[in-house]
Amino acid sequence: MKKLLIILSITAGLSLILAIASRLSASFSEWYALNIYPALTATLGQFWGLFPFSVAEFYLISVILAAVAGLVFAVVKLIRGKGKRKRIAAFSGVIAGCVVSTMALQFLLTCGINYNRRTFLHSEYSSGAISFERTLQDEFRVFSHLLAEFEEVFPDLENQLTFDENGIFVQTSDVTVTAPAAMAKFAESQPKLSSHFPRPKPVSLFAELMSDAFIIGIYFPFTMEANFNSIAPDSERGVTALHELVHLTGFMREDEANFIAFAAGRESGDSELMYSAYLMAFDMLIAGVKHKEMARAMYNMLPEQIHRDWAAQRAFWRGRLRTVEHIIGDDGEVVDTIVVEDPVAGAIQDASSSLNNLWLWSQGQDGTVSYSRMVDLLFATELAKLNENQSEE
Repeated sequence: MKKLLIILSITAGLSLILAIASRLSASFSEWYALNIYPALTATLGQFWGLFPFSVAEFYLISVILAAVAGLVFAVVKLIRGKGKRKRIAAFSGVIAGCVVSTMALQFLLTCGINYNRRTFLHSEYSSGAISFERTLQDEFRVFSHLLAEFEEVFPDLENQLTFDENGIFVQTSDVTVTAPAAMAKFAESQPKLSSHFPRPKPVSLFAELMSDAFIIGIYFPFTMEANFNSIAPDSERGVTALHELVHLTGFMREDEANFIAFAAGRESGDSELMYSAYLMAFDMLIAGVKHKEMARAMYNMLPEQIHRDWAAQRAFWRGRLRTVEHIIGDDGEVVDTIVVEDPVAGAIQDASSSLNNLWLWSQGQDGTVSYSRMVDLLFATELAKLNENQSEE
């Protein structure tokens, strides 16, 4: 009991100190992200990255089973332990406290502290915050520039990529190989991203649950793994793998992860990663345009292939909330089809969205809106480049 109390005191005390220090000092968080965190990525991240499957899935299963077994064991002990129940309850509470405080400390070391570091664009913008007024002309300039760039990269889209019989993009390369290579290549020009990039892991056991929860990817801090949903649409998979790998560089903010993932995909030279990255960027750019007529015009300017893949994405995610029932006639033929809302999937999606929103707020972000704030970073950086090129001309 005494040893357990010492462990609890150390882990809980360190967790509290690190949490307060990182919240109060961005300089401390930045120092940690640049000097300590890379060592964890190079050891823990690389070790768990050796396994071809997602260790996170088995970790979660083990934790759940251990928690249930521990609870059952404690209850049985309490029932049988007449005269010792206070001692048993105290012992069980200390063990539970040790587990929770140890996991909290591990989370802080592999993820939490980095939430409070300086932003990726800190050197370009004194505060690292992007705050500017953009006009409709600015938005159209950036969109037109990216569209021209896309058309230059994909002059013959239909023959540069692979599509199924319905004209939907098919991922043929292994993103567990191409995504780390793309991140390593991009990090050559961005020293702040220098890291060891293990393979991103496809989630298989929990893929259906992830899909019902509308989760495309997740960084799991306890094994330092970048995970992506193995059954999500192919067109989303590449940029998602990049997004989760960004977290392994110590940048935890979702807007920055999206922005860096796009930039890494754009510069990767891998056509499938580039396509996935541009699809995400165009989607968020158009969604971020407040003028509806302008947004509609931008949408209509995009190639029909992008429209098809976006439609396939929407069909997949909306399909998780519905089940289709076929009415069979006496002759064995389908006479009617009924689409029924799935209340279980709907509840899972609502709970997932609410928890994610609450979690991001607790880490100093703007809830789930943080993901789409990537457009602010993209508009600011692209406008700066366009203005610089214009002044040089």
